[in-house]
Amino acid sequence: MEPNEPEKAKVKTFDKCPLCSLKEWIIKHFGLDETIPEGKGFFADIVKRMKENGLAKEGWDFCYDQRTGPVANEQMLKTLPTGAQVPSYFFKTDICSDCGCIYVTKLEEGTAQKKPQIVLPTNIPANRAERRRMERNN
Repeated sequence: MEPNEPEKAKVKTFDKCPLCSLKEWIIKHFGLDETIPEGKGFFADIVKRMKENGLAKEGWDFCYDQRTGPVANEQMLKTLPTGAQVPSYFFKTDICSDCGCIYVTKLEEGTAQKKPQIVLPTNIPANRAERRRMERNN
């Protein structure tokens, strides 16, 4: 299954750690005497510094992990005909440099289309030149 690019339905991005954002809200709401965490992503900070030094292009984006796939189990995918579309997901994660929490930075929902399975032959017969070479060696 491969993601179908033009039909991306929903994209959500998160630029701050959810735990640090909650801590910031609690500090502000209750007027606590603590420092407010920045909640920056570790890899987002690295990319920012690389861009400032001219080592990374403007469109580059690093992350801790990224995953993509169809929202279906293997049995269901086997029974689907070629060209069938199923819901798919994509997400990127980062690590908070303040609290160490792993959180999602980008979340996408879309569709994926089943591609035809290409089965390569496992036993390819030798051509005439290879047969003659094998006969000479025997």
